[in-house]
Amino acid sequence: MFASLFPRHNRIDSVLGLNDFKGAVDLMHFACHGCDEKDAPLFSRLMLTDRPLFNFEIPFSSFSPNIVFMNACCTASGKMSAGGYLQTMASSFLQNGTKYVIATLWQVDDYCAIIFMEAFYKSLLVGANPLDALNDARLKLYNDPLSNKPFFWAPYVLYSSFV
Repeated sequence: MFASLFPRHNRIDSVLGLNDFKGAVDLMHFACHGCDEKDAPLFSRLMLTDRPLFNFEIPFSSFSPNIVFMNACCTASGKMSAGGYLQTMASSFLQNGTKYVIATLWQVDDYCAIIFMEAFYKSLLVGANPLDALNDARLKLYNDPLSNKPFFWAPYVLYSSFV
């Protein structure tokens, strides 16, 4: 589905491939497993094919896309530090200069992840801003009898450093 929406995309499924991106990248989409380490949030990670991409690596990476979509479990969940800072995968991308991050607060259902992604990108491609695209995708899941419970449509959140 992703390839049909973005025919000129580059598929990168490894940390080594990510490091080849230098400078401006418009969109990065991660469709993988996410592991949340609440007691050691810098070790939270996205499971790519060659090795995990750890949370502590993101602020020092060479890529800074406008939009990051992490369609993986628990990429926006974390534990508040003593200083009042919540260190998550989402906050690391924002710290690195990403303008918009779509992340998840808990585990996501595979079926719903696909439906959500399709609706989000279709809305984005017709000119919606990321917040409106997020709301359109949530409504798509909400209006589906198989996914109309908050567990299915509510884990997706948008963070932005663009004010």
